[in-house]
Amino acid sequence: MQHHMIEKYIKQPLRWLLQKNVSYWHQGLHKFGYSKGNFQLTSCPAEQPGRIIIISRAHYQEFIQHYPVIRLHELKQVLKTEYQDNDNVLHFIGPLVEQRRAVCSFVLSESITTQFNRNCLIIPESLLLWRAVKTEKSAQPMVYQITAFADYFLNCAEAIPVSQRINRFCPDYASFMLNNGVSDLARLQQIPDTQYANYLVKALAKALPVFTRLALLRRSALSTKALPLKAMALSAAAVVAVYILGVAAYYHTAIDNRRAEIAALGGEVNQLLELQQQLQATDADAQNLLQWRADKTYSAQLWQLVITLLQQDPSLVLQNISSENGRIIIRGQANQATAVLTALQASTLLTDARFDASVRRQNNNDIFVISLLLAQHDATVQPAATPVAAVNSQNLSEQAEAGHAAK
Repeated sequence: MQHHMIEKYIKQPLRWLLQKNVSYWHQGLHKFGYSKGNFQLTSCPAEQPGRIIIISRAHYQEFIQHYPVIRLHELKQVLKTEYQDNDNVLHFIGPLVEQRRAVCSFVLSESITTQFNRNCLIIPESLLLWRAVKTEKSAQPMVYQITAFADYFLNCAEAIPVSQRINRFCPDYASFMLNNGVSDLARLQQIPDTQYANYLVKALAKALPVFTRLALLRRSALSTKALPLKAMALSAAAVVAVYILGVAAYYHTAIDNRRAEIAALGGEVNQLLELQQQLQATDADAQNLLQWRADKTYSAQLWQLVITLLQQDPSLVLQNISSENGRIIIRGQANQATAVLTALQASTLLTDARFDASVRRQNNNDIFVISLLLAQHDATVQPAATPVAAVNSQNLSEQAEAGHAAK
């Protein structure tokens, strides 16, 4: 009963507020719709935009500059003087680093601002997404690729937003990394087109504490009543806050219902927990065994193959067998070095066999250096060998078992 009350009296009104007050502008107006647990953006060119408008990356430019100004109010005065002839500019100021501050300036096109004939807050989508995703915990820097409306890359590892549209100057991820000095450790993640509206809704919620820093107030010349910036910011923050509280209440109730169901199971839950603990202990033992086994190198199969080669090719003479950087190095000579390499490559006991140096011809013999890796097989498993190897299989098996015992 409580679940249906939340669904009826909280979630549905919140969706209505979101759909009526927040819009997205690309090549025309788009509204937020909700269906089957997901938000979608649908084109609504004939409707009036909401008070909060997220604009596409296609309708503004980003300029990143560094200013040697320590005091924040002085930097704001410098920016105001620098862009005094342009009212459609939003500045995002980064933290003080080495007596300098990085500033990302968003310059909106004149064509986009003339579309709105009412007082509204305009938010660049790259700034909104950057504020939301940069707080996500990740083991390495992230670069997001958005293709839902405007195609662009967004680097979230910097103190200020860094985005660039995909065009002739930036056709791929490699050029974006080169143009913007992105670290080689950064990992690229593409946001699915079908999930883009959900990302925007989550970004609105996460950006609530600094909402006024992300938006540009657009005052319509036709408006007779100018709504103060503070009142508009508080109204927008209230809408998003109520939405967050409603969603939190819904999931809190859902979790309580699940806990009640688990408690009703009684002894079955305890039995499952005991089985889970036993499984975790068994898994830990298996991981320890695998780790111990990974440190071991068994070379019995190498000698099995080398003996076979010596028996098959009387001209083969091995001068040295050593190990360097985890690889087995074989030095020797034979009538045909390529025949030796071919035989090694054909064996399932070895992998990545190749010449490590140029083959030299001397006294009708090829002098060669071959390196390879051992394929770790169980010592009791005998590979498909030549007839000569089959004759010696019993002795070689005993040697392999001795090698295991030594390890």
